[in-house]
Amino acid sequence: MNSPTRKRQRAGAGAVSEAAWAFLNDALTDDIGASWERWGLEADQALFLKGPPPAELWSQFRDVVLKRWILERPGSRPSLWWRYDAPRLPRGTYEECFWDGMLPEPRLRVGGVGTALQDVLAYVPVSYLGVPKYWQDHEEASISPEIVPINPENPPTFESQASYLDRFGLMTASERRRVDSARFSPESVIDILAGARRLSNDSQANG
Repeated sequence: MNSPTRKRQRAGAGAVSEAAWAFLNDALTDDIGASWERWGLEADQALFLKGPPPAELWSQFRDVVLKRWILERPGSRPSLWWRYDAPRLPRGTYEECFWDGMLPEPRLRVGGVGTALQDVLAYVPVSYLGVPKYWQDHEEASISPEIVPINPENPPTFESQASYLDRFGLMTASERRRVDSARFSPESVIDILAGARRLSNDSQANG
């Protein structure tokens, strides 16, 4: 039986599947939908989807998702906003790469110890909520002498989502008034990535 929370999340979802609606709202868990559909949504693999791919889902439902999200969590945005709507890095940032001009402008790094794998290795840059998704844990075997593992006592820190949105002028005056001052404090990459699922095959550079 669906919980009251799920019923509330699905309000206005129309014919979209429960898994797709949860995915749009960053609420997809292992007990929602079939495992193949969850994987298809997260990896953007159309063959495993019951309905539209993530880009079409977001285009169709972004307004209703964002309206509720901003009301409940001012000063932040869901992961698909970061993937599709966040400001883009200018063309020429990654010259001669197919993803040049397609990647979201990242959140500013403000401190901490650790090297994102994409900064050294030949990785297509992949981010989650505006920060690099892949790092070397301090307990893992060394990937490269150039990679500095995350220091758990002093992990990489980034500007908060609220600070990013404020820097780009992406909050209305009404939203900004409702953002608690604590939400402007820098965030640890460990905390930011806590909600990200590590897929073995990211099919695109997402936000």
